Amino acid sequence: MLPRFYDFHLYHNKRLFNLVLFLYTYLAHIFLVMQGSKLKEEILMLLKEDEMFRYAVLGLLGYDVILKRLEEHDKKFIEILHRLEEHDKNFAKIFERLEEHDKKFIEILKRLDRHDENFVKIFERLEEHDKKFDAMLEEIKRIRIGITRLREEVGRLSRKYGIVLGDIAITKLPILLAREGIIIDRADIKARYPIIVDIEEVEVDIYVEGKVDGKTVKIIGGVKGRIDQNDVIRFYNKFKNYDAIKFMFGHTIRPNAEIKAKELGIKLYATYS
Repeated sequence: MLPRFYDFHLYHNKRLFNLVLFLYTYLAHIFLVMQGSKLKEEILMLLKEDEMFRYAVLGLLGYDVILKRLEEHDKKFIEILHRLEEHDKNFAKIFERLEEHDKKFIEILKRLDRHDENFVKIFERLEEHDKKFDAMLEEIKRIRIGITRLREEVGRLSRKYGIVLGDIAITKLPILLAREGIIIDRADIKARYPIIVDIEEVEVDIYVEGKVDGKTVKIIGGVKGRIDQNDVIRFYNKFKNYDAIKFMFGHTIRPNAEIKAKELGIKLYATYS
């Protein structure tokens, strides 16, 4: 208990009153400090030895609330850790698939490299083929030039042969026609003579006018080295609308031409006739 000093009326001097008041305050502070130290020791002893007291103090301090919240936080952290573990597993699977994809891409790149090498070889062979084709084209060009010259030469020979054959026809025609009662004068025979067929001017190999039983007739003929059925048909179609005695003269005459000429009313003569 604190000492009680209430008899201030014993002190009449103000200075003495202040001194007494100071001493009272000091002694009261010392008493409280001493009492506080004992109280602390008792509290510490109770905290060490009395479990219920500890929990009561913790309850007063709100520690149970903190523990509950910490437990909730632990649960959440555990959940987060579980989810992180799942994520790690998923990432591990993803990385495994990425590794597989990397292997496949590497294989694809290797195959592409092989394809590039094959393409290089193919292009090299194509270049060789191009060179060969160029050489072949040059050879074909020379052959075409040779063929053109040969055709020109054959054309000249054909024209010469045609002229010669035409001369033979002109020479033999009076005799051949006379056998059939057609009289002509060799001097009247015209080679490559233009006539009018269906209001168009057309050239005929041989043209001459003669007499049959005293009557004037026109005679036209075609000259060809070898006469076949198609030659007879073309000659007939070309001059079918021209009123004249028609004949063809050739070096050789095929059998089918003789049949077609007889059918179309065209006379055929050969150099051996």
